Amino acid sequence: MPYLTRTQIDTRTSRRRQDIESPLFGGTLLIQELSRWDMQNADRFATIPTDLSKVYLLLHTAALFAAGVLDGASGKPMYTADEVSDWRDDADVWDEVVRIVTAIRALSEVGPESLKSGDLPSDVG
Repeated sequence: MPYLTRTQIDTRTSRRRQDIESPLFGGTLLIQELSRWDMQNADRFATIPTDLSKVYLLLHTAALFAAGVLDGASGKPMYTADEVSDWRDDADVWDEVVRIVTAIRALSEVGPESLKSGDLPSDVG
C-alpha cells in the first residue's frame, strides 16, 4: 500500500499567496492568506485589557499585516506585530496598511466575516 508523502499533504495544506502592488511603499509585496492561529494571535495582541470583548483596531490591523506580508526572498514574515505597531502615526501609511490587510483578508478563509468555506466561522473571539 503506498503511503502519503509530506509533499502530497503540503500541496493540499499550503497557504495561498499572491503579489500586491504598493505604490506608497514603492513596489510589490508578497502576501499570504491568514490562518486561524494568525487571527487568534491578532485578537490576543490587540485585546483591550479593561474590556476583553474589544480590541484596539490599529493593533489588530498591525498584527494581521505582520502575519500576512512576507519577505519575497525568504517567504518568512517581514515584520512582527510589535514592529508594525511602532510605525509613526502617518495617515497615508496606515491607509495603505489597511488596504493591504483588506487584500490579505480577502485571500483568507478565516475571520468573523468569512464564510468562504461554507461553514460558520469557528475562530470568533
